[in-house]
Amino acid sequence: MDYGTSSGVRLDKSTYSLTIGKKWNVLRQRTDSYAYDVDQLFLGTLLFTVSAFLLPTVVTYAALFASVS
Repeated sequence: MDYGTSSGVRLDKSTYSLTIGKKWNVLRQRTDSYAYDVDQLFLGTLLFTVSAFLLPTVVTYAALFASVS
């Protein structure tokens, strides 16, 4: 997987966690519950929707160009 594909998957995972009210706790290395504001949830949902529809296109292009070269 190239950088664009792996960062897209990470973005999808983190924004999905945001939409269900979870966040990654760096100090304890686990996922904790968190109450987000409406603005944060709206932005996270918007980013998740855009990246979820864009990720298959990026994966297809990466597979195509990997098979050509």
